[in-house]
Amino acid sequence: MRTAENAENNTVFFQNSLRAPRAPRLPFSHAVRSALNLVLLFVTSATLYAQTPPRRAIAYADLAPQVRDWLQGAHPDTGKDASTFEAYVRRLEARSRERRAEGEGEHLVYYVLQSTSFTDEAPIEPA
Repeated sequence: MRTAENAENNTVFFQNSLRAPRAPRLPFSHAVRSALNLVLLFVTSATLYAQTPPRRAIAYADLAPQVRDWLQGAHPDTGKDASTFEAYVRRLEARSRERRAEGEGEHLVYYVLQSTSFTDEAPIEPA
C-alpha cells in the first residue's frame, strides 16, 4: 500500500516538474490592463501612420511611353504633354468628388425612404 502511494506521489511530482513556471502577474486590474493595451495600440498605429509616405497625384512622367502614345492618339482631350495632363487629372478628380457627393446624397434618400429602423411605416419604393 505504501509503495502505491509513493508511486502516485512521484508521478504527481514528476508531472508538476514538467510544467513551465508561471510568469508573475502584474497587480493591475483588468481595466488598467485594457487601458494599457489601448494606449499601446494607439501608439503603434500612430507610428505606422507616420511612416506612410504622402500621396501624390500621378504625373505625366509616371506614364509608360506606350500609355503616353495611346493617350495622344485615342484621347486627345487628356493631354499631350505634362501641363495639359495635370489639368486633365485635376478635372477627373473633381468629377470623381462630385459623383461621390451625389452618391452619398442618393444613399441618404434611399435610406430615409426604405428604412424601418426609425419608423413603423412601410418602406417607400422610390421607383
